[in-house]
Amino acid sequence: MRRRLRGVERASVLQTRFLGLPGAEILAESEALIELVERLERRGTVEPMGVALARMLVTDPLSPLAVASEPGSLYTVVRLATLAMGSPRP
Repeated sequence: MRRRLRGVERASVLQTRFLGLPGAEILAESEALIELVERLERRGTVEPMGVALARMLVTDPLSPLAVASEPGSLYTVVRLATLAMGSPRP
């Protein structure tokens, strides 16, 4: 996911639109995406549901990370995945 964020930052919105990628939406929600990545990388246990949601976000070809969707959809899914992971536990 970090790689995807860096790639979007380098490409112009016009280029990402041409490729069919929701670049502007990804940039707009980069803070929430980085928070999700950091939660995944943090030591401690996570709830399986949160990991499953994060995985679907990255792998599902119809997820708001892959295709343009309704405004706020990407943020909602990212926050849901982050919150579903639960509080970090050692």
